[in-house]
Parts: sequence; C-alpha cells; structure tokens
Amino acid sequence: MFKGLKSRLESMMESEHAGKGVFLASLAESTFVPIPLEVVLLPVMISQRQKAWKYAALALAGCLLGASLGYFVGLLAYETVGEWFVGAMGLQDRMDDVQARIEDRGFWYVLFVAVSPVPFQLGYLGAGLAGYSFGMFLLASAIGRGVRYFGLVVLVLAFGKAAGPLLKEHQTEIAVGVTVAFIAIYAGVSLLV
Repeated sequence: MFKGLKSRLESMMESEHAGKGVFLASLAESTFVPIPLEVVLLPVMISQRQKAWKYAALALAGCLLGASLGYFVGLLAYETVGEWFVGAMGLQDRMDDVQARIEDRGFWYVLFVAVSPVPFQLGYLGAGLAGYSFGMFLLASAIGRGVRYFGLVVLVLAFGKAAGPLLKEHQTEIAVGVTVAFIAIYAGVSLLV
C-alpha cells in the first residue's frame, strides 16, 4: 500500500502538480505514513529552488491539517480509532508517557515532539487525549514543524544540491542541536516565569 502511494506521490512531485504533491505527502506523513517528509520534500526543493518557500508553506499546511485531524481523534475517538492506530504502529508503550508529558509540560512538549524524531502521531493523539488546548497545540506544532520545513529551505538555498548529503550525514547532530536549543529556550522561559 505505502509503495503505491509513494510512487504516485513521487510522480506528482516531478510534474506541474508538485505543490499538491507536497501538501498531500505532508498530510499523509502527519497522519498515517511513518516516513519523514524531508525524504520527499528535499529533492523537490533542490530541483525547484525558486519555489522552496512555497513548498515549505504547503508542507506546513498539510502537516497542520493532518495533526488537527489526529488531535480530534485523540480527543473524541481515542478508545476506538486512536488505540487501534497506536497499536498498529507499535507505539502503545510510549503513548502513556507522551500523554503524561503533555499534561505536565503542555506547549513545550508538543513543540519538542514537532521538532524531534519522536513520531508526531504520538504528539497529536496525546494532546487530544490529554484535552490540551487546541489553539496552543496548533501554535506549538506550527512553530516546531515550521522550523523543520523552513530550515530545509535555508539549507537548500545555502548549499544547493549538497544539502541532501549534508542533511543525511549530519541528521543526528542537527536534530540534537535543535532539541538542545529548544530545551535551552524552555529553561530560560521557565526561569523568567
């Protein structure tokens, strides 16, 4: 199933419908396809650098739509759809922890999940399940995923075709660096408030 969807999205990315492809790939990635969007988004941005900002915005829009749907599944239908999905993804052991962290840290934990390699599905289901504020959930998601997608634009514009190998080679360091930066911001805000 995923191979057919992937090949259709890849062919769409190479056509004049690349923007629709980016939006749909982001929607799929944020809802049920456990493949990082960067794998699809980066080659499109490299091949059409003049539209990279547009593609990042479309990716963010698709992600936020998918995350919103997932949030409401967590809020309204976790016992049926949500539990099945978490079980099918093999993430049940992490769901309770994510829900507890969202209840405890709210905005900052959603922001962390949106930026980090933690499956975003856990974040939106956990936020809905915890009854966390939808507006704050969307804001944290937009900031976190915006950093990821618009960060790719900066990489592509700065390094061109070398951005792909650079990202692949330093993926862990970049993720750790961004996570550390957000932890530092969180600690700073916590001290001021």
